Amino acid sequence: MGVEFKFPDEISPLGESPNKNLDFYRQPKHKVKQISLRVGEVVRGQIINVLSTSQAIINLPDGTFTAEISGKFRSGDELFFKVQAIEPTLVLRIYSVFTKINNKEISTDELLRMLDLPNTKIFQLVTERKKQTGNVVFRDEVLGYVGFANKILEKSQTESLESIIKFIDFSLGLRIEPDFTFFQIFKSFSKIGFLFQSYFSALLTYFDLFPKQFQERLLNFRNANRTNDSLTLFQIFGPNFFKKENNFWSFVNELSAPSLLNSFPNEIQNVIKELKLLFVSFLVVNTLSSNLPNSFLYFLFPFFTGADIKFAYVRVKRKKIGNKFSNEINVEDEELISPVLDTLKKEFESFWDKEEKNKDFSPMFNEYKTLYRKEGNKIIVKTLENSTFIFKQMDEIFGERSKISIVI
Repeated sequence: MGVEFKFPDEISPLGESPNKNLDFYRQPKHKVKQISLRVGEVVRGQIINVLSTSQAIINLPDGTFTAEISGKFRSGDELFFKVQAIEPTLVLRIYSVFTKINNKEISTDELLRMLDLPNTKIFQLVTERKKQTGNVVFRDEVLGYVGFANKILEKSQTESLESIIKFIDFSLGLRIEPDFTFFQIFKSFSKIGFLFQSYFSALLTYFDLFPKQFQERLLNFRNANRTNDSLTLFQIFGPNFFKKENNFWSFVNELSAPSLLNSFPNEIQNVIKELKLLFVSFLVVNTLSSNLPNSFLYFLFPFFTGADIKFAYVRVKRKKIGNKFSNEINVEDEELISPVLDTLKKEFESFWDKEEKNKDFSPMFNEYKTLYRKEGNKIIVKTLENSTFIFKQMDEIFGERSKISIVI
């Protein structure tokens, strides 16, 4: 079942408002030429000549037709149309446009004109994003992104459109409906690498307020932070290793137990709560991603900028071939970490190969699977402290283009 979304006010999915035939092209009833197209096919067409504000000559694989037209088309425009009906009238719906013609990039303004979409900031940003990720922009996909973005903006109007669009890309990659709850989780997940140092420093600031056994562990973390040894830091501060007693996030989980948390001053409580929120977001994202058909896991791998420790997001995708797994390792935000990228990749790949031989990562994948449950199109993630998150799986995304026959 496809996901429902609300079309923006200025757009009607059937072209009823504000222009009655916004995205349809109709062959006049007097046209009797034989048509071999089938309903549901996508056909490539070119506007040969615009005769008036309501008529144009359009070239299709079946021939050239005089067609009724409502839109802002110009002679030479090339588009893909989806066949809506062939009897008694040929009805075509705008489907997509190429982002380049003769290796020359088409401007965003021109793409929006040909797709008959509003030239507003949100439509521009979504269309720009689609231009970056492919050579075709699909009309329904742009509308879908805008619909999801508007739902998030209804909850929080201060969010940046760029971050929302990036989130929608991420969510749809997991086939999860991009709702506001998941957006909040994604924001926290995305901030771990940049906020860690400030929160860790805050804990050290309140060192004297911790019980003695926790002071000793904080000192161990501080000393590890000074070693400049990436592999040691990776296992101590990486959220994936939260089951190990000497792991920082295991320490955070202990501190966040209500009986202990409430014994701290408010300043410490706030820092611990923020750290726990970051950890839970990481746990939820990895639980969802590790349960895909081609599962993958995120890791946070440490690197230094001056005296500060930061983390790169490393994604490891696992594919099962026969009885063996192959792994594809990708480092995100490569431009941001370019000074240490080569070293970081080598260290992580070396660590990964060693751990694979020891089979230490199979239990890690299995741990995330225990937190995951699917009921119909609902995905339920239960975190370690039994907090529950419910997401909606999208069985079909914007009509699933792979199911559509295309005639060029």
